[in-house]
Amino acid sequence: MSATFKIRLLLFLLTVSFAVTAITINFTFNKDEILEFDAKTIEKKLHSKEKFIKSYLNGPKFDSLRNLHNNPAQATDLISEFRNERLIYIHTYYDHQLRFWGTVRIAPTTDAGLKEGSNLLKRENGYYEAIKRSSGNFSVVAIIPIKAEYTYQNKFLKNDFSPDLIHENNLEIAGLNDDKSYNIRNSDGKYLFSVKLKSSITNSFYSKLELWMWIFAVFLGTVFINYLCISLANRGFVKVAISVFFLYFLALRIITLEYAWIDSYFNLPIFDTRHFSAGYFFPSLGDFLLNAIMD
Repeated sequence: MSATFKIRLLLFLLTVSFAVTAITINFTFNKDEILEFDAKTIEKKLHSKEKFIKSYLNGPKFDSLRNLHNNPAQATDLISEFRNERLIYIHTYYDHQLRFWGTVRIAPTTDAGLKEGSNLLKRENGYYEAIKRSSGNFSVVAIIPIKAEYTYQNKFLKNDFSPDLIHENNLEIAGLNDDKSYNIRNSDGKYLFSVKLKSSITNSFYSKLELWMWIFAVFLGTVFINYLCISLANRGFVKVAISVFFLYFLALRIITLEYAWIDSYFNLPIFDTRHFSAGYFFPSLGDFLLNAIMD
């Protein structure tokens, strides 16, 4: 048995080992731990926002919002701080009628249906938490976006949780009949909504480990195919070697292009079509780089 053959055999075995390890990780990791960890992350971030809002509305700045709809400079500063920096939408009302709205994404024309304190709102475009404080006939409602819920989705509109609550895309809102779910409560301990795991886990320690296993498997598989093609070429089968090498990379690209596997399963920003898209062969910046490397 020659040294060259041993190297090829070792590369093949390593490729298979990493691929089997990736598949094993996918089927054996504890999904309940991911549900609890991601749900608590959302809950903690919501509590932080609630604390900031309550501190602001219960402080001296509350009265300064009474004339917000007549003060463009103050309104601009407030939108910059709350909407742009903190993803919180401030709305003011007089006699339950809307006077100022901090976003067009959600702007209830009346606050009559909202109780003092925390409220969960379900609208056509998503879920929100609204925190209300009233003083006489004046009231302020601060709205926190929780999760988008669009009727139609595309590469720009996705039904994800607000990015400042969680970056991972593993959870969705749970229904009453869902068994495995986690109850999200506000900072006062009152129930808001429940979340559950999606059918596929896209971003966790285990999915990242699985991704690395696939990267090693593809890399070593490429080295193995390269050695195999060199061997075929040295034996005089040049056209066969070129064909095998070409078909190997073609198969990899077809899989990633047809199934959008890397973006949908591992949720990598570089493969997100919202950032870059230039047709079928270049649906994302990551695909563009992959094509450049393979070329």
